[in-house]
Amino acid sequence: MTEAADKILVCVLFNNKKVFLNSLTIGSFSSILQYMPITRSAKKKLRQDKKRQTYNLLVKKTLKDTIKLFKKKPSPNLLPKLFRTLDMASKKKIFHPNKVARLKSKFSKMVSGKTPVTKSPAETVKTAKRTKTAKKSS
Repeated sequence: MTEAADKILVCVLFNNKKVFLNSLTIGSFSSILQYMPITRSAKKKLRQDKKRQTYNLLVKKTLKDTIKLFKKKPSPNLLPKLFRTLDMASKKKIFHPNKVARLKSKFSKMVSGKTPVTKSPAETVKTAKRTKTAKKSS
């Protein structure tokens, strides 16, 4: 069975170069290979997916930049912009609503001063010491 499988070659364009793959290497390239849509609806779906992908990446990049800016200097002035971006990501289903709620809570605590922006190494190393309890008498 392996002899017949080794004889199968597939020609693929990879980075604008022709690459010949046998059946053993196809498995490793399966995540990279994109099949051309045949039906009209599949072609339309591919166009829609590309548009959505570019928009989603734009929203993620904007959110990442806004979070970086906010973490450097948390201020109440940046909070509405950050919340707007988070809400947009939630509405477009880029992030799960629970994750957005968690992030909003975290950032609002940073502004109010309840939670420090970053923990110092000394704070992370500290552990609560357990006190020995008295033995129960039977």
